[in-house]
Amino acid sequence: MLKTLGLGQIGSRRGLRFGLLAAVVGSVFWIRSGGLDPRLPIGLTSQPCPPAYSSNGEIVFAVITGDADRRNQRDWANLCAFRAENQTLKAKPPPLAVLIGDSITAEWLAGDPQLFGQQFVNRGIGGQTSAQVLLRFTQDAANLRPRIIHVMAGANDIGGYQGPSSVEDIHNSIRAMADIAQANGAVLILGSITPIHQSKMQPRVETIGQIVALNGWLRALAAQRGGVYADYHAVLAEPSGALKAAYSIDGVHLNAAGYAAMRPMFDAAIKQAEAKAGE
Repeated sequence: MLKTLGLGQIGSRRGLRFGLLAAVVGSVFWIRSGGLDPRLPIGLTSQPCPPAYSSNGEIVFAVITGDADRRNQRDWANLCAFRAENQTLKAKPPPLAVLIGDSITAEWLAGDPQLFGQQFVNRGIGGQTSAQVLLRFTQDAANLRPRIIHVMAGANDIGGYQGPSSVEDIHNSIRAMADIAQANGAVLILGSITPIHQSKMQPRVETIGQIVALNGWLRALAAQRGGVYADYHAVLAEPSGALKAAYSIDGVHLNAAGYAAMRPMFDAAIKQAEAKAGE
């Protein structure tokens, strides 16, 4: 009995020492790979975005913070993506329009590079939901003082890429963007959600009907707010509602032909928005 008790005590002490060591090592790893790394800003600061820490000058935010998930914990809406570039643009004449949204907007740069320059500024970030776009909207769009703001958001909400949400959540986010645009004197263009092949989304998510319903709401909101609705869905979708294969690289995202098909609709929306801005 005494011998057994002694062994148990020894084991407990060893377990305690091991547990303490693991806690210390884990804490050091967490500090060096996450939120308490001394190279990272913390709390309220005039420079919340971390600088580059690499010999070749590349931004290594994800490396400093350990991984993309940890990066998202610090900057869920990716406010750091365009912060420095925005400061440079503010010293220049305002652009005619800022295009903000998710990957369809982000990849527009490669799909139609001639579109962007002094008049049109791209502020798309792949994978973002309408809530994330909303958090960036003032910094990345309204504060650049454009006459027009073009928004495409909601597809990733439907796909559940940041977890479950509701139709009301999307509506609230886009209404808030409309409020901010109006408060800053910008005409809002609401771009339709582009079609998606059902097989490319999560199996339990019905996309085609939800996209059609959301686009109907976007059209109505644009009319209510004195904005413009750009119906890209009409030129990109098959009769079934899926994305035309000729315009797609993967059933979700667009190739150059897809962006070329969108261009007349975009040009018409910009012309209509310019007329409204001059009223």
